[in-house]
Amino acid sequence: SWSNFIRIFNGYEGPFGLVWGTKPKRDLAAQALAGVMLRRRRVKVLPDLPVKLYRDMPVEIGAKTRKLCDEALAELTGGKTGNIVSAIESSIGNRQDKIKFEKLSEAKKALATAKIPHALLTVENFEEANEPVIVFTDHRSVTEIFGKREGWKIIDGGVPANKRTAIVEDFQEGKLKGLALTIGAGGIGLTLTRAHHALFVDLRWTPEDNAQAEDRLCRIGQDRGVVITHMVADHDLDRHINSVLKKKQILIQATLEREDA
Repeated sequence: SWSNFIRIFNGYEGPFGLVWGTKPKRDLAAQALAGVMLRRRRVKVLPDLPVKLYRDMPVEIGAKTRKLCDEALAELTGGKTGNIVSAIESSIGNRQDKIKFEKLSEAKKALATAKIPHALLTVENFEEANEPVIVFTDHRSVTEIFGKREGWKIIDGGVPANKRTAIVEDFQEGKLKGLALTIGAGGIGLTLTRAHHALFVDLRWTPEDNAQAEDRLCRIGQDRGVVITHMVADHDLDRHINSVLKKKQILIQATLEREDA
């Protein structure tokens, strides 16, 4: 029930709506979910699928983007840099911190844009090695840059479903060098097993969306394994955004799995 959900996650009514506690009763949540949900983990259902390998790619950013990120951090923390992760977490989806979140989103988009030159160089290396590659991003403006490259196509919110199918078929048949996709539009329902490498310019706020995007490559038909590369800018804001997403993923995992399982 809704009241039980609030109790398990230590929610309470604040001046601008519900506020969630920092230490949810994870085992109780897992027990409640077990009564209504059958969970099938990929490692048990499809044990032959190759594992995903992860790596971070550090990226230098320019002074203009750095200044914008500095301003966003100052807005989030009130000038106090003691716990940036907590400041980012509290701004996500919190109506009372709407201005802070908008500033954070603006900086996040600027970070993605600043990574484009490095992403293009990385893609060129893949092309020279005749290695197909998938580029994922949370921002449509990034995909549009890659869509201008010879031998590339994009899938974002503006591409209708029938065209997406044709684009995927072209890629799988070896007619394209690479694809650039927004995580929202290309993260589900597609099979991109021809690619061994996925380059994430940036990530969505929902960890499961990012994981679903990774699984476009790591599914039945993949016979070489998958390397997931995350581009991380040399600024505390980008590093801490990734920390927030990792914490969210750990919470999701802990909520779904009982401690005594």
